[in-house]
Amino acid sequence: MPDTSWTDQPTCPYCGHIERDAWEIPFDSIDGEVVQTCAHCGEDYHLSRNAIITYTSEPLKKADTRDAGSEVQS
Repeated sequence: MPDTSWTDQPTCPYCGHIERDAWEIPFDSIDGEVVQTCAHCGEDYHLSRNAIITYTSEPLKKADTRDAGSEVQS
């Protein structure tokens, strides 16, 4: 039996066929479950998609306005 947990591509648990066009599988949401039919052996199997989402935030860079347009005339 092939290792089918947390793989980069859906893998048939019966024959080990790797589904290269995973983006075509009709999941209902970003994390989802479907019954998938193997394109190689024809067996149906349960397929879960597990998404890990991370975020990065950074402060906005503010323009240095100390010298812009504030020349004092004597």
